[in-house]
Amino acid sequence: MGTYTARRWKEGAQGVELMPLTEAAERAGISLVTMRRRVKEHGLTIYINPRDKREKLIDWREVEALMQIRPMNQGDEELKTAA
Repeated sequence: MGTYTARRWKEGAQGVELMPLTEAAERAGISLVTMRRRVKEHGLTIYINPRDKREKLIDWREVEALMQIRPMNQGDEELKTAA
């Protein structure tokens, strides 16, 4: 992980800890494809880098919150049968 990038975006827009999507995936230990899927499924906010419009940024705190252990809801029946 590039610590420079994380530091560079730490004081990003509205006090969020922004980092490139690729770096967030690496830091979370998942593939970029999985990261994109989780962003879409959970409605995480994506920011556009003002210096490079091609680069997408994400708030690491949102990703971290998504990775927390939480109890299964009653609606998670497909997870119960898979276990």
